[in-house]
Amino acid sequence: MRRARGNFGVGARGSTQRRAIVVGIFALGLVSVCILGYVLQQPVLQVYWAVYARLYPLKDQPSSTSGLKVTSKLGSFARDRALEQKEQGGARGSKISDAELTSLTKPKQGKEEEETTKKLNRAAQEAAAKQAASEKPNQKPPTKGDLEGALNGKLLTVSDSGEVGQTSDKSSAKAAAVLKKQDWPQDQGKQEQVLRAAAQETAAHIQAEEERAQWDKVVAQKAMREEELERNIMDMNQASKEGAAADGKGKAKKAAEKERAADKSLLGQLLGSETLAQNAEAKLASAQALPGFSAAANTKSGGEALAKEQKAAETKEPMNPHQPDWTGKPKDYALTKERAQAVARDNVVMVTWANWHYLDFVLNWVQHVQETGVQAFLVGAMDDTLLETLVKRGIPAFAMQSGLSKDDFGWGSPTFHKMGRQKIALIQTFTRMGLDILVSDVDTVWMRNPLDFMGAYREADVLTSSDHLRPTSSDGALEHWPEAGSAANIGIMLFRSSALPLAEEWNRLLEADDNYWDQNCFNDLMKRGAIPDPARPDRLFKGYDGKLRFGILPVATFASGHTFFVQRLAERVGLDAFVTHATFQFSGTPGKRHRMRERSLWDVDPPEYYDPPGGLLLFDMHTEGLIEVSAPDGWQQDLALKKLDPLAGHFKLINAQLTQIRQALALATILDRTLVIPELWCGADRYWAPHGGIIPGSSLHLPFPCPLDHVLDLEHMVKTDLPEDAYGPMIGFREYSLMEKRQMPKEVRDDVFEVHVCDVANTPGCLNKTSTLVAADRSARIPPDMNDAELRALLKGAAQHKVLKFTDVRPAFSNFKDPTDLERFERRTRLFNSLWCCVIAPTPGAPGHVWYDLWWDRIPHTDRHLRKIEKPWEPSLGP
Repeated sequence: MRRARGNFGVGARGSTQRRAIVVGIFALGLVSVCILGYVLQQPVLQVYWAVYARLYPLKDQPSSTSGLKVTSKLGSFARDRALEQKEQGGARGSKISDAELTSLTKPKQGKEEEETTKKLNRAAQEAAAKQAASEKPNQKPPTKGDLEGALNGKLLTVSDSGEVGQTSDKSSAKAAAVLKKQDWPQDQGKQEQVLRAAAQETAAHIQAEEERAQWDKVVAQKAMREEELERNIMDMNQASKEGAAADGKGKAKKAAEKERAADKSLLGQLLGSETLAQNAEAKLASAQALPGFSAAANTKSGGEALAKEQKAAETKEPMNPHQPDWTGKPKDYALTKERAQAVARDNVVMVTWANWHYLDFVLNWVQHVQETGVQAFLVGAMDDTLLETLVKRGIPAFAMQSGLSKDDFGWGSPTFHKMGRQKIALIQTFTRMGLDILVSDVDTVWMRNPLDFMGAYREADVLTSSDHLRPTSSDGALEHWPEAGSAANIGIMLFRSSALPLAEEWNRLLEADDNYWDQNCFNDLMKRGAIPDPARPDRLFKGYDGKLRFGILPVATFASGHTFFVQRLAERVGLDAFVTHATFQFSGTPGKRHRMRERSLWDVDPPEYYDPPGGLLLFDMHTEGLIEVSAPDGWQQDLALKKLDPLAGHFKLINAQLTQIRQALALATILDRTLVIPELWCGADRYWAPHGGIIPGSSLHLPFPCPLDHVLDLEHMVKTDLPEDAYGPMIGFREYSLMEKRQMPKEVRDDVFEVHVCDVANTPGCLNKTSTLVAADRSARIPPDMNDAELRALLKGAAQHKVLKFTDVRPAFSNFKDPTDLERFERRTRLFNSLWCCVIAPTPGAPGHVWYDLWWDRIPHTDRHLRKIEKPWEPSLGP
């Protein structure tokens, strides 16, 4: 009786149990709702992504992956997805707007929301992948006649023994199948894919044939002079070693220098690069910049290294004991396990690769790697011209024979993506050999030896750099994941041999889909089934379906182009960077070179770069308090702006600096000197999507010293094909740090003539326009507002000085005496204008960027886009 009453009666105990039953029923209902939501989320998200990806355009293609710090995991995936579409271009990429790209940034969520959005993110990834797989590129398929050349196509292959070589079997079989309509797929989409793949092979083959014919004469001439060049350089080194006191030695050195100058002129013409001063000479400067050739230029080496280099040059023996002399047969330098093991340290080999166009980047990469003490490295040569050059310089190299262009790949181009796939083939090859590979793009610069750091993470199968823009720790160890959840950047990666299955699937997926970007593919594989492990002190996490352990290298010390060149993050947190990768930059390859030069990380320029003909022109930049008021208000910096008003201080600061740069460019033209452009300051960052001064997720502090490519178009500044009769003479320029570099000769650094411009003419101590400078003077005060003829005549007396420095260029120059000279100068310099990006566009598809204007204060004038400007300049969007 007591038992029955206790179970169903109205007592206290019965009341408690009834409440328990009600709670249980409520919990069961809640679980049912969650299960139902989980089941439904995938189709709902799939519809969302399908609609979203077709609505919004974005026109500008970025020069680096842009993984952002977005605290909402669903928001992070949305941004990553949109950026992938933007980077891949095509029909979908052109419909993602700047506004929508930034609007995906979400406020920080709580822990419970984060867990929910993680689940949503996984479902969204699957939906987006299905959508991407179902869409077809909007490209006209080639005809049968377009494919005949594919029978001779060349592909990079890896044999079972680990050797890299060529074969035409695969392309021939594919072309034959297309031409004979054998194994022809029924599905129209698959037919287009087969046709397109064969056509791409055909195009690559035709391009290679054209380049081969073009370069036949070049290679023949170069081969005839190569041995003579080496002999002259050795003579020059021997003359330096024994001293120039003896007249005979001095004459020998002068003769060698004369011959070397002739070789420079020849190879400069053959290379057809940006300028003889900045490219052809830089490529030939390996004689001064690399061990084994010039003892005089490598001032870091010390006496022992100096003697070793001279001995190697005298005996013609390569510095690397495992690198044979050039045999003339590229097949003798195939990548084999023995070749790789010969240089490996603790089973690790550091590898980069390039074509002939990037020779100067290779030389710079090698020099910095060697200065860190690393000798366990190899360079893959994608063409025989580069291979021969590297072997003769004693650089450990192997033949890749890619069949791709010897020219600039161009970020995002089809050739660029084909080049990237060579990297994955290399990773697969080395891991098949049982070796660990530290792969490093050639546009990286190493400052510290990374092998011990990476060796501390023995349980890691893969360590990768990242496009994350904010550190998740300050101790210099690996980043926390998934807090550092932005896209991994495959430009710097350690792949251990245990990651061979990942390398093989990665390579297999890329071979199956020509439109799959290699970096996106790796991120998809890494994040597939990824499991964070916050309890691990080494911060490794499981990925690739939980099969492998991954780690994100610290973004401050394994730095992107943004964390190093823009944020200067390692300096801010008190760490020494291991490496930087020239990403997040503008102005293409010239922009990469100039950033490295600005930060004194480019060591392959020849002596003439520091002591150019005609001398240098320096000037002090004046900003009069504009820097301090240039940044948007703090609360606006993390927003995607809709209007330009908050950026008024930034544009005012930039315009003040542009005016002085224009004046200095004119003075450099008039006086036939090379301009050293001072360090610039910006009040807002530059990006490819809307922001409020700081890229979302970045830890940048405003205002900041900004790279020159943020403001000027360096690709046009180095162009050599502009006719002088229409554009005036080319204007050489140098980076702000030039005078402080160790390579700067003391006789140049100390030979400075300082020019002060008087406020008013005819004041005491101020020269008049007809005065004559005294050669022994080291400074002068000149009248203001002189034309080009007056300046040239007055400063003729200072021509013998290596450096001419203006304390203020603004009042120094008024105009060109001949209107034709002004037209030519204006026509050239208006091409130097670059842009700032971006605010949210007022309408979908409209521009959100603003073009800078070197002539902003001249009314009227013609801008870069040939628009007649007849009113005071103010920031406006487009074109």
